[in-house]
Amino acid sequence: MRDWVDTTTARIRSLWKVPGRRPRMLELGCSSGPLLFRLAAHAETYHATDMSSAAVETLSRECNTMGFSHVTLAQREANDFKKLGMSAYDVIVLNSVVQYFPSIDYLVDVLEKASRALRPGGSLFVGNVRSLPLLELFHTSAELAKAPASRTVAQLKRRVRHAVAAENELVVDPAFFWELGRLLPRLASLVCERVLCQRTRSRDEASRFRYDVVLRHRAIEALPPAMDDAAFEWRAPPVPAAEILHGVRQQLDEQRWPMMTLTHARDARLASELRAFELSNEAEENCTVGDLRKALTEKDQPSTSALEPDDLFLIGNEFGYDVDVLASGDAPGYFDVRFLRRSAPAPAEAPTLSERASFAPPPATVERPIQHYATKPHREVQAVSAMQSYMLERIEARPEPGLYTSFDVVPMPASVDSAALERAWQALVDRHAALRTSFVKTLSGRYRQVVHAHGKAALDERDWRHLPPLEVDRELEAYIDAFRARPFELDEYPPVRLALFRTRARSWVFLGFNHLALDGASTMLLREQWLELYKAHSKGGNVSLVGSAPLVRPPSDVASTEAFWRKELQGFRDPMTLTENMRRHRATGDEPRGERSYAKRHTYLDKEVSERLASLSRAEGLTLNTLVHGAWALLLTEYTERQDVLFGTMISRAAYEPNRLACEGMVGALDDVLPVRPPSPSRFLSLRTWLAALRDGLAKLPRHGHASLADVKRWSELPEHARLFESYVVVENRPIDENTAESLDPATPFSLVQLDFPLRVEAWPGPRLLLILQHHRAHFSDTVAEKMLRDLERVLVFLSHGLDRPPRG
Repeated sequence: MRDWVDTTTARIRSLWKVPGRRPRMLELGCSSGPLLFRLAAHAETYHATDMSSAAVETLSRECNTMGFSHVTLAQREANDFKKLGMSAYDVIVLNSVVQYFPSIDYLVDVLEKASRALRPGGSLFVGNVRSLPLLELFHTSAELAKAPASRTVAQLKRRVRHAVAAENELVVDPAFFWELGRLLPRLASLVCERVLCQRTRSRDEASRFRYDVVLRHRAIEALPPAMDDAAFEWRAPPVPAAEILHGVRQQLDEQRWPMMTLTHARDARLASELRAFELSNEAEENCTVGDLRKALTEKDQPSTSALEPDDLFLIGNEFGYDVDVLASGDAPGYFDVRFLRRSAPAPAEAPTLSERASFAPPPATVERPIQHYATKPHREVQAVSAMQSYMLERIEARPEPGLYTSFDVVPMPASVDSAALERAWQALVDRHAALRTSFVKTLSGRYRQVVHAHGKAALDERDWRHLPPLEVDRELEAYIDAFRARPFELDEYPPVRLALFRTRARSWVFLGFNHLALDGASTMLLREQWLELYKAHSKGGNVSLVGSAPLVRPPSDVASTEAFWRKELQGFRDPMTLTENMRRHRATGDEPRGERSYAKRHTYLDKEVSERLASLSRAEGLTLNTLVHGAWALLLTEYTERQDVLFGTMISRAAYEPNRLACEGMVGALDDVLPVRPPSPSRFLSLRTWLAALRDGLAKLPRHGHASLADVKRWSELPEHARLFESYVVVENRPIDENTAESLDPATPFSLVQLDFPLRVEAWPGPRLLLILQHHRAHFSDTVAEKMLRDLERVLVFLSHGLDRPPRG
C-alpha cells in the first residue's frame, strides 16, 4: 500500500514543472486523505471533495491540527463543480474513485467539468482505473483459484463469463482515454499523454489490473514533424527476459537515443494469469481444473520472456532516462516502455503530439459506441421471496439435478429464422429483469437475487435434418435428459436455456426455465411475447412490449404469520402417506421407478360438465379455484381414509396485487406454495357449506404467505423428518382453448415442471376444463397416476350435479 501511494504521489507531483510557483490543486474523492497530506505540502492551494461527510469532517480536523490553512474541504459528489471556478486549477486528481461511478456517462460528465476547471496546460490525473482488457484475465485468475479440481474447463469459462457480465464496478478500456477527443469532440482540449501501468513488484489486484491516466489541457495544435532519427522503437522479442534487459541496457548505453520505446513486453506480474487464460482457451471442454493446474506446473513450459516493470525503471534511471511503463494497446498482459533521456531537449510543458503518437495505440479502425468502452456496473440486489428461500434451501440440502426446472418444446415451421429467434429473445432479456437474475449467498448465509444490467441471449442450434424420425426422437430425449441432469448453479443467468432443433418436417424450439426466477404464468407470458416478437423480427419489424409496475407485496408481520400457522396446523401430527395409500391401486408389475423421473398426463372434461361447473361457481359465489381444491381434498380423504388432510396450493400473483391488470404483464417468481388444511367434511351437512368454509380458508392464506415452507414446517407439530405435504394444486386464471396453437398448449407432451413435490395437480379454465397431473415416478407409477387423474375428473363431475348432497367423493 505504501509503495502504491508513494508512486502515485510522485507521478502527480511530476505533472507540475513550472519553477517559482506551486500548483493550485483539486482532488475529487479524497477519502481518508492518503494523497492529500503528501501533496498539499507542495501546493499553493488544495481543494478536496468527497461524498462522505464523515471523511470530510475528519480531514478538516486533521488539517487544522497540521496548520494546513490553504486546504479546503467540501462534501459533494465528483461531478458537482459548483463554486469551484473556471480555469482555476493547475492539477486535478481523480484517484481510486472511477470504479465507483455508476456509468461511463457519469465519467464523461466529470471529465467535461474538470476540463473547464483546468487552466490551459494543466493536468488531469485519473488514477487506479480498473482495466477492461484485463477484466476476463482477472476473473479467470479469481475463479481458477477457488474452483474445485473436478470442475470442467467449460464450467470454469462459463463462470468467468458470468463474473464479467455481473461486474458491479466501472471498468474502463484505456483506449477510451486515447480516443477521447475523437469520441467526444467537446473534450478535444483534453489530450491523453500517458496510460501508465503501476510501478511495483507487488502481486495484488491493484498493481496488476489497474492503470493511471495523464490528460493534458491544451489547444489542438498542428501535428509537428515526427522524430524520425531521434527515436528508436523496439518490439520485445520472444527470448528470455535477461536477454531483453541486456538489449535495453545496450541500446541506452551505446546509442544514447533521446527517446526509445520498447513495445509488447510481457508483464511478469501477469505471466501466470495469462498462461492460465491461454491454456483454458486451448483446453478441451471436458478438461478439468485439476488438469489445467497440472499443465500450469509442468516443468517443460517454455522459458518466459516476461519482464518486471520495475527492472526497466531501474535500468532507465541508471543511464539517465525518465521511464514510463504504458498499458499496451496490443493485448492484455503486455506493456510498452518509453525511455526519455533527461538531457534531451524536451517541450516546456508536455510531449508533443508527435511524441505522444510514438507510443499511443493505433487509432480504432472500427467505430464503437462510447458505452462499449466500459462495463455497465449498475445492478440491483433484492431479497428473495419466501418460496425462493425454501427452494434455495432445498437445493443446498439435497442438490438433485433438474430440481425446480421446467421445459417446453415448441413446434415451429421448418424455415424458422434463427437470427430473428435470437433477436426476439434478446428483446425479452432486455425487457424483463427476471431474465437477468442470478442468486448469491451472502457471508451471513442469506440468499439474495441479483438483477444484472444486461444479459446475453444464446441460441443453441442443432441440425437434425439428416436424421430419420426415430433418431430425432432419441436425440430430443437425450437433450431433455441432459438439461434435467444439469446441476443448478447460483450464478447462472439468464435462467433460460434456448435451443433450436431443425428436422426434415419442421423445427422445434426448446425453452428450459428455472422456477427460482420464473413462475408458470411468467413462462406462458414469455412464450406468447416471444412468438409475437419473432413474427415481427422475421419481417424486419418490432413490437413494443407493454410495461408493468413491480409487484408490491404487503409488509410481513413475522409474529402474526407464525401465530397463524401454529393455529392452522395445531393437532396435525400424523403425516400424509398418499404414496403408501396408493400402493394397493398399482397394476401387477407396475412398480414405481427408482430413478428420479417425472411424467405428465392430462384430460379435458366434457363441455357440458365444464359449463355446469362454471354456472355452479357463479351461482354459489364460489370460484373454479375452490371447486378444484375441494375435489382434490375429497379425493385425499377417500384415498387416505382420514378426514383431516393436508396438501399445498399455489398462491398466484393476483392474490398479492388487488389490481389484476397491474400484475398480468409481470415476469418473475411471483407465486408461493402454501399448506391447505381443509375443514373436515364430516362436520358439514352439505357440499355448499363445506365449500364455502374452504373458500374462506383459502382467502386467508395470502395474508400469511411470507414465511418459507421450512418455517411453516418448523411451526407445525409434524415429526422432524416428515414431509409437510406430498401434493399441491395449481388453478390457472388464463383460459386455454382446445383450438389454441399447439405451441401454447400446456398439455403438450413436451412440457414438464420438476418441483420438490411428488405430485402436482393443474386445472386450466376453458370451454372444456383441462386437468393435468404431473407425478414423480419414484412415488407414483403411471397406472396410479392415471387412476388419480380419472378419479379427479369423477369428483368434479359429482360436484357439477349440485351442492345439496353431503361432502363425499
